[in-house]
Amino acid sequence: MTLGYIYRPKENRIKNQKALRIGIYGFAILYIICCLHLDKHIDMVKCEYPFGVIDILGTTMCVITVLLISDMLSSKYYHYGALDIVGKHTMLILCIHTIEFNVFPWYIISKIFNILELDRWFGPTQALIRIIGAMLIAKMAERIDLQNVFKGRY
Repeated sequence: MTLGYIYRPKENRIKNQKALRIGIYGFAILYIICCLHLDKHIDMVKCEYPFGVIDILGTTMCVITVLLISDMLSSKYYHYGALDIVGKHTMLILCIHTIEFNVFPWYIISKIFNILELDRWFGPTQALIRIIGAMLIAKMAERIDLQNVFKGRY
């Protein structure tokens, strides 16, 4: 969220410098490939950052990449459907994600993946499930008048 806030005033500088954008995309892709290849990931709950400063730089570049891609999509497609809906309900999704993270039995699914010797696919599968879940939450939020439910505090 902080990067999104910081990105706004600086967006023209990043968007207008092609070499900077390519560097950001390259670093983000390289970071993701290294994490997947070495089977490492950050865990913000446990404060585990296996690559230290590289993790902070890598995740920052990944977030900026998402912001750049979102910006590009929104400039080409004013209402891009799912991204537009998810963007409006980011805070709700983050709140529900916090609950899901502590309640959903990911450890059981992890053990199943381990038994099936599909350990490397657990992370991407978990991410996909969470993305689909976020989109479903946002879609449900669109249908419910949350302003009314929370008396304008949402």
